[in-house]
Amino acid sequence: ELQLPGRRLVEKRQTTSNRKEINRNTLYPLLMSFFNRFVLSTGGGVYRQQLATHFSRVRCPRRSLSLSSCSFNANSSSNGGNDSTSTPSSSTTTTTSTPSSSTTNNKSLSFIEKVKLFGANALLGAFTHKNMFDSAFRDLRVESIGDGVVTASLPVTKHVCNAYNTLHGGAASTLVDIVGTMALLTHDPRRPGVSLEINTTYVRAAKLNDTVIITGTILKTGGKIGFSQVDITRKSDGELVVTGRHTKAL
Repeated sequence: ELQLPGRRLVEKRQTTSNRKEINRNTLYPLLMSFFNRFVLSTGGGVYRQQLATHFSRVRCPRRSLSLSSCSFNANSSSNGGNDSTSTPSSSTTTTTSTPSSSTTNNKSLSFIEKVKLFGANALLGAFTHKNMFDSAFRDLRVESIGDGVVTASLPVTKHVCNAYNTLHGGAASTLVDIVGTMALLTHDPRRPGVSLEINTTYVRAAKLNDTVIITGTILKTGGKIGFSQVDITRKSDGELVVTGRHTKAL
């Protein structure tokens, strides 16, 4: 049979189009099935919700396949399907729950971040930390703030004691670091700086259940370096326990 070149070209295009049709109809369900297995294996609830939200707007081309027929079920998870993501269908869209604001607010700010957001007066009251090393000073309270001066108090508890049930030398040095930084933040809340040097002199002991008063004072601050002095005294008799100096690069 005589076939014209134009006819052969049309038949070739139809064959190519049929192949693309097959690829579309088989590839999308496979991709959805892959995402289903991958997401369930990772166990990431938030990631699962994000994928469900995205794929709820996707339909497999040419056959208008729903997500359920593509084997993507975000509601099935390793934790027994307790996620709040609903199973997508061809007629409904996926609704996902967003984290509550209380969950976000439960993440504590460090005192440096707090000052940057709200100013130096935000230091007043309970010491804020991020549940790291400085969490040992969770009982620290800032009593007063002045121009270059910060006064705080701390009960001597087991968290900050040594084997002799007295204020640990490392805890005292950390207080010099913290309160010295607070004093510098009263001058410029945007520049907490980094420590260059801390020197501490131990005069006498503060025993378990004592309360110490920590006073930080700016000695000098400039464009690049700040100097502060911190004195730790016993509240009961006013005797000096520790004195230290703190130098920071701003």
